[in-house]
Amino acid sequence: MALSNLNKETTTKLFEMLSLNSNNDIEKIKNNYSAYGQLIILAEQINQLQDRANIIIKNITINEHLHNIEMNCKKVVGNYYYHYLINNKEILSLISPEEWNRQEDDNFKFLGKYLYNFDNIFYLQ
Repeated sequence: MALSNLNKETTTKLFEMLSLNSNNDIEKIKNNYSAYGQLIILAEQINQLQDRANIIIKNITINEHLHNIEMNCKKVVGNYYYHYLINNKEILSLISPEEWNRQEDDNFKFLGKYLYNFDNIFYLQ
């Protein structure tokens, strides 16, 4: 894969990740397609790790929010909890939307179903 075949953003990001600022280093890479291919694989893996880290951070935020919702019962691991917005108040409930026997409207919205797992983390189902 020739360096010139990649878009500028990908190439720039790769060089930034590798902290390559020297034109000499960049020229060496341009002339060695095998090494460049290996670097591209590493760049893709780094992007996947960044994406995974962002998902973890998002899940931390969601879990913190769910743990801060007031409940009238103790959370039990292994149970499913249903997240609602009822009369502008967030609720975590053991009651599924089907059991409510009520249509969604401005005063009643189902936001998600979560499994409260043994690691005390809510997992969106």
